Amino acid sequence: MDTSISFTIVQSLLVFTLLVLALLLLLLPQGKRSQNLPLSVFLGIISLHILIDLTINQPIFNNIRIHLFPSVFIFLYAPLLFFYTNKCINNVVQQKWRHLALFLIFGIYYWVDGFSSMLYFPVYGIQYLIYGIWISHLIRKHKWDKAINKIWLLFLVYSFGLIWFFVLLANGFSWGGLPYWADQLELISYLVATLFFVGLLYFMMSRPSLFMNVRISTSNQDRAPENVSDIERKRIRKIRLLFEEEKIFKNPDLNRTALADRLGINQQQLSKEINQHFKMNLSELLNFYRIKEAQALLKNKNYNIKEVYYEVGYNSRSAFNNAFKKIVKKTPTQFRNEE
Repeated sequence: MDTSISFTIVQSLLVFTLLVLALLLLLLPQGKRSQNLPLSVFLGIISLHILIDLTINQPIFNNIRIHLFPSVFIFLYAPLLFFYTNKCINNVVQQKWRHLALFLIFGIYYWVDGFSSMLYFPVYGIQYLIYGIWISHLIRKHKWDKAINKIWLLFLVYSFGLIWFFVLLANGFSWGGLPYWADQLELISYLVATLFFVGLLYFMMSRPSLFMNVRISTSNQDRAPENVSDIERKRIRKIRLLFEEEKIFKNPDLNRTALADRLGINQQQLSKEINQHFKMNLSELLNFYRIKEAQALLKNKNYNIKEVYYEVGYNSRSAFNNAFKKIVKKTPTQFRNEE
């Protein structure tokens, strides 16, 4: 089979697969639609860019300028990953329009002067580098209840950035009159892109909890709640006492490591027991008790909202608001006004 035909088939499959994944993220039953939206748009734009490249010899309306206009969407990749990361860590992004400034500027520039890879790609590279560092900082400083969430986000940002690193490098060699090395680097970018798509499918198929509000059923090796040992029952009672009487959830630094050390068990055992007995993970358990306490404090008009969220263990207003709205189905302000 001709190489170009094979490549066309691969591109067509990628376009189809990415569109299906983008739609699936929004249509999943019990899906985290609000959180998944930036990622869905991100995958949709990748699919669109592959489609543009695939049909470059048959431009829309036989007009190459109209056909290539979605090239400007490269300036949305970094902001969309930034929005998605903040959704995952329950941060609220203020003044989102500022993150779209480059897209708007180059959108206007495109209609005035058309597409120029020598201008677009370097600016995009700088934009992605800045956002990549920013996103990495957010990911690393966040206290994750599950390491897989952190690994997923780092994979997404780094692997996609690596694809573009080789693409930009290939373009640089091409501009420098070194076509052989440009071709080799472009080939490497395709190999990295393949790994990126395989990784994407792996996370979506093996880790549905990243994208849905579901819990995987335990295996037959796990003990049913009625068959737990006396030691485990005592430990569960101790956890309840720690949360309900000692109110350890008020400690903003409380995490799986600290609680496991307090109970004298390993982190995996702690996660398993909390999931089994409370039907939620540690992060959800913390939010449940914190919001329950916050509801009681909000009824006391002597506390302002900032004092409330600090008192119950939150370090940021946005994280508090998101958790409160998710559990109570209204904002803290609405809750207080209705009391």
